[in-house]
Amino acid sequence: MRRLRLATLAALAALVVAAAVTAAGCGGGSSSSSPSAPPATPGQSKASVFNDPALFVLEETDLPDGYVVDPPNTRSISNADAAKGRDSAYLRDLESKGRIGGYASGWRLAKAEQAGPIQIQSQASTFETVGGAVDAYAQVLGEIGPRYKRVDLTDTVGDESRMWTLSLESANGPLTIFSVAWRSGRVLGALSTASQAGTGSADDALAYAQKQQQRIEAAATKELVE
Repeated sequence: MRRLRLATLAALAALVVAAAVTAAGCGGGSSSSSPSAPPATPGQSKASVFNDPALFVLEETDLPDGYVVDPPNTRSISNADAAKGRDSAYLRDLESKGRIGGYASGWRLAKAEQAGPIQIQSQASTFETVGGAVDAYAQVLGEIGPRYKRVDLTDTVGDESRMWTLSLESANGPLTIFSVAWRSGRVLGALSTASQAGTGSADDALAYAQKQQQRIEAAATKELVE
């Protein structure tokens, strides 16, 4: 099945960590090594877990068998990367909010006949302060356009959370995207699933978002302990 590029929540992508979601065409794939964490931000301890946003996204053990790393969607996202395609004021705004860095982990089904979302994208951005994360999350919510339909969450994720869905036509048939965006302390998280229309569900996306939130809580607890 041919791979294709899909647009996702533009505001969410820019502020959290990615510019697009690749809905994987199903075929063979191999994993790749993870990029290094972004450098420490002035005023942030070099040992701080918040300097390693990769700690706040899904890992292979969080997923069912059959998913492989999607290398184009697995990467560190600096402030410059997050502001790509925007003007210089947008980059300055990210920096003024104290965004430290971000990370995305992308996963796709290895075989077409397997059940489940054909692509899962887990994203996180870390901030120097809770206030900066609060401001950034509010900006995300303010930039969501009318194409994205709000979905009522059956459970909360983190301190505040929202879900949207988007239907898209593709060369492989209609697709349904579910995206959850939330804030947990100094971290913004985002989880997106792409499924063939009629096979995906909001519950799937919520369940993976809650698994990612467990990663966020574990990393933040480690910061407090150390």
